[in-house]
Amino acid sequence: MEFICRPTGRSVISEPADGNGGSPCMLPLWSVKKPYTVFVAVVLIVVLGIVSFTGMSTDLLPSLNLPYLVVMTSYPGASPEEVEQSVTRPLESVLSTSGGLREINSISNENISIIMMEYAQQTNMDSASIELSGSIDLLADQFPDLVGRPMIMRISPDMLPVMIASVDMADYDLTELSHFVRDDILPQFERIDGMATISAEGLLEEELQMT
Repeated sequence: MEFICRPTGRSVISEPADGNGGSPCMLPLWSVKKPYTVFVAVVLIVVLGIVSFTGMSTDLLPSLNLPYLVVMTSYPGASPEEVEQSVTRPLESVLSTSGGLREINSISNENISIIMMEYAQQTNMDSASIELSGSIDLLADQFPDLVGRPMIMRISPDMLPVMIASVDMADYDLTELSHFVRDDILPQFERIDGMATISAEGLLEEELQMT
């Protein structure tokens, strides 16, 4: 069925081309009869759009609740094989039983073990972090003496570092290099304007044990 809208004086008449009645031109007709109401509605929509646009915050790295956790453990002076055998595998066997876990992957490098865990989307990540912490506490006493405390980190865009640097000095052993990074390099970076946080991984922690 085709419709024809034709003006007659000040009004618009809509009639079907085949004469069966009906009027799809009611909205234009109503707009012509109520110009002030239409104008107010359009202005209101524009104003609300401007207010909404100006109220939107711009964030390069918005905060997201991503279902990922990372467990990082330092083992100063250890080879990748030692890290894998003494740290990564024992941790994986314990962490793989975590509730809601979908996938677990690990990297064993010199001095450090990194375990990445992906959870189901609806998982409560605060509860998952607490569960991991309890599991790690049960295993921590079995690690070699030089193994550091495993750190649990939530993955979010705002934790991405702006810069990563490695330090290696041929004339320094691991103890001297750790002191140099901790006492000289880190304080210099911390004094830079605009520096939010800075951290160092793989440093040797000295302990004095008396028996």
